[in-house]
Amino acid sequence: SVPQQTVVGGSNWKQVSCAAHTAAIKTDGTLWLWGRNSYGQIGDNTTIHRSSPVQTIAGGNNWNFVACGNYQTAAIKTDGTLWVWGRNNAGQLGDNTTTNRSSPVQTIATGNNWTKISCSKDQTAAIKSDGTLWTCGKNNYSQLGYPTTNAYNPNTNQDKYNFTQVPSINNVVMVVCEESTTG
Repeated sequence: SVPQQTVVGGSNWKQVSCAAHTAAIKTDGTLWLWGRNSYGQIGDNTTIHRSSPVQTIAGGNNWNFVACGNYQTAAIKTDGTLWVWGRNNAGQLGDNTTTNRSSPVQTIATGNNWTKISCSKDQTAAIKSDGTLWTCGKNNYSQLGYPTTNAYNPNTNQDKYNFTQVPSINNVVMVVCEESTTG
């Protein structure tokens, strides 16, 4: 109940994101994760829960931004490429599959101009440097920005398995995902 400094410690943390696990980028650009790892969301090629920080298997010191969903992680490297891993039951990794990934894979989404990202339980949203918004994952309540075909049956499966640009949305600078909303 009292805040404690992480085992890795130090005062050189640049950015942090939390859900059922935690991901943090140090000022040296390395990416560290710990916590729940049921679907490989730690990115160490295992499903072993971690009580102390471990560096992602992708390694390197070129991580710029990270976001955690309940069971997935997404991160942007300094070269603007987008990487995803963890649970993928609704296509929330945007790799055009529903295959879980226990280590980071580059998304099939085009470009190397990604700037911000947010994840929730079953969806992911990302912003490109041109201010366009892209989403993937569960869309049972139109939370990805695309209308469902049957408003009376929101359980109609219209999930998006790859990042797709949200129409008529421009000049976006920040995005936040929650279980059934993106804003």
